Amino acid sequence: MKSEDKIVERLTNMVKGQDVTNQELKNVGIKVEAMNSRLASLEKQMAKNNIQIAENSRAILTLADKIEVVVAHEKRSGKLERKVFS
Repeated sequence: MKSEDKIVERLTNMVKGQDVTNQELKNVGIKVEAMNSRLASLEKQMAKNNIQIAENSRAILTLADKIEVVVAHEKRSGKLERKVFS
């Protein structure tokens, strides 16, 4: 009987260990779901940020073109002023 009791005790401990392992796996699953949700949110935000970066880049290039035009006008008006007032 003693050996049977030991076997039953060991089986009981194994079942308890499996219960703990199962609970830990459930917890990991919950954490993975939360991380997936967070990742999806971050991916959406990254897509929005990329669009905004592209728009800002185009705006910067447009502004640079306008600055070039202003500088060109400034140079021409400087030449005219030098000719008129010299």
